[in-house]
Amino acid sequence: MFETENFKTDIMKQSNFIVPCLLAAVLLFASCQENEVSEEVEDTTPTRTVLAYMVADNSLNSYAVMDLEEMEEGYASVDDPEHSNLLVYLDDYSTPRLLQITQEKGVVVVDTIETYTEVNSLSVDNMKSIISDALEQFEADSYGLVLWSHGDGWLPTTAETEAVTRAFGEDLGNNSNSQNSDQMSIADLKDALKGIANFEYILFDACEMQGVEVAYELKDCANYIVASPNEVSAYGGAYDDIVPAMFTESDAALAVAQAYYAQYAENYSYDASSTGGPNNRSSGTTEGYGRYTGGTSGSSSYTYGVAVSVVDCSALDALATATKSILNSYITDGDSVATSSVYNYDDNFYNFYYDLDGFIASLTGGGDDYTSWKTYYDAAVPLFLTTEYTYSSLANDGDGGMTSMADATGLSTYIPANENFFDAVYWSYYLQYPQYTSVIEAYYEYFNSYYQSFDWYSAAGWDVSGW
Repeated sequence: MFETENFKTDIMKQSNFIVPCLLAAVLLFASCQENEVSEEVEDTTPTRTVLAYMVADNSLNSYAVMDLEEMEEGYASVDDPEHSNLLVYLDDYSTPRLLQITQEKGVVVVDTIETYTEVNSLSVDNMKSIISDALEQFEADSYGLVLWSHGDGWLPTTAETEAVTRAFGEDLGNNSNSQNSDQMSIADLKDALKGIANFEYILFDACEMQGVEVAYELKDCANYIVASPNEVSAYGGAYDDIVPAMFTESDAALAVAQAYYAQYAENYSYDASSTGGPNNRSSGTTEGYGRYTGGTSGSSSYTYGVAVSVVDCSALDALATATKSILNSYITDGDSVATSSVYNYDDNFYNFYYDLDGFIASLTGGGDDYTSWKTYYDAAVPLFLTTEYTYSSLANDGDGGMTSMADATGLSTYIPANENFFDAVYWSYYLQYPQYTSVIEAYYEYFNSYYQSFDWYSAAGWDVSGW
């Protein structure tokens, strides 16, 4: 048995010694903890926020659903989700909404950040507000932007021409008639994006957006433009490949373009020597034709190849100066130039999109002036990837089919001084009828007049060429 008084005395003696020791140890531990905290290495891993702005309130609605599934699949392969924010603004036939694709314990989750009342996603104010608010919520060291919809490049919108052209995007809203839809001009797109962020890249998942006029207009909005100079499949990019590339720390634009191209190239098998054409093949036949099988959905049997290029916006001013020198030397007093030998991305159906490199080569005869100019072009277009053929709905006089990309170099341009403009399939058809002559000529004058609104028009010297 313990003797109570002695036990208490011993305990108190021990307490007189132990308590100060414990207190000293606690203070020492706290001091060490403070040192450890102060010495922790700061996380310097760069963050990136990528926003996919999907205007799918149109005929592409169902394709947007599939691309969203592919984005989820692709995000599962992102190496560093903690530093990689993937946002999707989706305006389809449902309620417009802002989504975030994340990983939780290795599982991909889609969260709804915000919903909107039915809005015109192609108005300057709405686009600027939606993108700005999204990026403010997910601030990062760098930003990427995907602009997803229909596209027609530099062309004026339907509202301006009374013809079905879209510039960028098509938002039907509650309308069912595409003639009454909203579109966005490139000038408005520039106003919407200006001042939001200096995007590392803008990826256009839309037709015919890689034109020098578009790139030059947006050169102060992004470091790089990734887009196609011609038509792209309604299935668009394979986002199960593209999403991981979006968050590449260096050369992200090149990685995105390569990822965009990869699945199309892998599944491409078009045989130009085979009989028949992709638009009249027998049901179920796929051998000998290019096709993209798609990511998660895998339901596509489109007979498309694809072309995609990267434009370095920092090299565009030098390209404009070099082009101005050429135009001032070779086009004077409003002279027209022959363009029949220049590669045409719309298969000579409208004559809206010529290959810029091919145009300068033809204009100069490919001599020393061209060789000098080409160095600036190569700097501005560091990457161009294409299958041997791509599908064009305008080929074969508008019936559709595969068209060769042999003379394409990846960047289109309009040529206002075009003596062959009216040779295009569309215009020549109507010019058979005298009652349409004045209308077609008025269209040509309007397009040339509208073209003067682009910064490229004066920067490249068209303004002093007489055009």
